[in-house]
Amino acid sequence: MLQIAGGVTTVRDLGNQNDYLRDLIERIDGGRSVGPRIVPAGSSRARAVLRAQRLRRQERRRGQCSGRLVCAAWLPPVKLYNSMRPEWVKPVAAHAHALGLRVSGHIPAFMRAEEAVRDGYDEIQHINQVMLNFLVTRRTIRAPCGALRWSATRPDCRSRRPAARRFIALLRERHVAVDPTAAVFEASFLQRSGERNPSFEMIADHMPPAVARAWLFNSMDVNEAMRRATGPRTR
Repeated sequence: MLQIAGGVTTVRDLGNQNDYLRDLIERIDGGRSVGPRIVPAGSSRARAVLRAQRLRRQERRRGQCSGRLVCAAWLPPVKLYNSMRPEWVKPVAAHAHALGLRVSGHIPAFMRAEEAVRDGYDEIQHINQVMLNFLVTRRTIRAPCGALRWSATRPDCRSRRPAARRFIALLRERHVAVDPTAAVFEASFLQRSGERNPSFEMIADHMPPAVARAWLFNSMDVNEAMRRATGPRTR
């Protein structure tokens, strides 16, 4: 309801509990609840796969699905996570495309964004997943989901550099979208704990105290050197 009140009429859900999400979509589409149109994504996480298997069995009993792991009727895209094995990406993407599904997500550990694109990604979520493409070393590519895959990110990939130009050309050639979610990372790299989250600075005084107080915390150990490296550049 708050989404509608704020003028948001369509949202993408890129990771949720499938049974809860499907019920919510049915209630909104059926006029029993107020909310935006939801475009959901199937998840590659292990728990979500198990839920999808249960959903598949239920749908097969009702004759509503073909019996495949993902039912394209209500999960148009598939989202892959860091925990996906790199060697699985290509066959998973091929199967998803055969079902008419888009493939998006994070870049799996031990893999680079360029490799994921060549193996079938249609979209990459989060700008840090893209930036790691240019920062891969033996140390960073071996960091599955830990803090290193966040703290190693530096906006030092200017579009005129050859590696960046080649990667941008590949994205354009393959029609791959980048969903940067930049607001999510603004505070991560610029906000020291005790300072206000810069993404919500304009509205913090209008929020409940508990919400405004939560915006004073940053789990990243931001120091002045990091802020200089990741902050806005001046000419």
